[in-house]
Amino acid sequence: MFIIRKTTAEEMLEFWNGRFADFRERICADVEAGREECWMIRDEEADKWIGELHIVWDKPDCPWAANGSDTASLEAFRIEPEYQGRRLGTMLMGRCVNRIREKGCTRATIGADDADERLGKMYQKWGFTTPVREDALDFIDDDGKPAHLTYVLYANEDVMHKGIGLADGTSAEETLTIFDEEGNPIGFAPRAEAHLKGLRHHTIHIWIAEKREDGWWLWFQQRAFDKKDFPGMYDTAVGGHVGHGEDVRLAAVRETGEEIGLACKDEDLHYLGDQWATTILPGFYDKEISRVFVVISKEPHFDPGVEVARMVRVRAKDFKAMTDGAETIFSVDHLGKEEELPRRDWCLHADEFNTFILPALEKM
Repeated sequence: MFIIRKTTAEEMLEFWNGRFADFRERICADVEAGREECWMIRDEEADKWIGELHIVWDKPDCPWAANGSDTASLEAFRIEPEYQGRRLGTMLMGRCVNRIREKGCTRATIGADDADERLGKMYQKWGFTTPVREDALDFIDDDGKPAHLTYVLYANEDVMHKGIGLADGTSAEETLTIFDEEGNPIGFAPRAEAHLKGLRHHTIHIWIAEKREDGWWLWFQQRAFDKKDFPGMYDTAVGGHVGHGEDVRLAAVRETGEEIGLACKDEDLHYLGDQWATTILPGFYDKEISRVFVVISKEPHFDPGVEVARMVRVRAKDFKAMTDGAETIFSVDHLGKEEELPRRDWCLHADEFNTFILPALEKM
């Protein structure tokens, strides 16, 4: 598991390990005075710092980069080579941009060597698309030889609304925020690691209810038969993981469209509460905090994606009977096929249904 947090000057020096002697004193003084913040990422298992990114709030000699009011500068961005390519830099960048937002800044800048096309493209994907200034720099490299580069400063002109996307095209939900047993965020980890080690994380469960002449019906998905976990089982209409840094409600809208092809807006989601659950199976240790939503939909139209075999509806009262022990349940799928389904084919989520869904439907 990895953690990201603002660090002290002493922790920063620990990571530097004797490097950067030319400006060590100045940066330490700025960090201790609060003019600059050093945010670092730590590998908890290896017990070491593996990356850093600094936020400079004010640069009187370079007001175009940071001005103490609406513009902050991001500097000294690096991830140790053996940890690169794992989206850790994206997570660190995202946390620092959120910190800039928290401080009320609307603009952020970051610089790069003009010859480094890969870095420039990565910054552009993160919203730093406006060239602000070019400077020619002469310096002495690590080998003691004269060197020259053209330093280009880029700006993200609207950090309040431009989020940090993943630069390598992979999906955000592969990395999950990890929570302690009181629900406090403590770090993040790959999804596979979370399921292997029992690291608690956020998921979403969306129940879809339809009021018909004979009462409430509930829609469920049948999981695709090639799914790794619980293939072919009947489950909540929509379920999915919330990626690290992802808004829960936006994740819910996204998952609804991706999984079952149902057009869903934020205002359609009725949040009912959190269901804490633990599932232990061979090679699978899952500890979730599920955000539970219900969507009321009249004659919903589904277009199941590749993760879903089909949609079925059942009477809410029949589902209640099945949570109480009934062995079969009458169902109708989204194409009109009627069928009796055995209880053994269901992920029941009985506690969740009885705690949140049934009481909500009884009040409607």
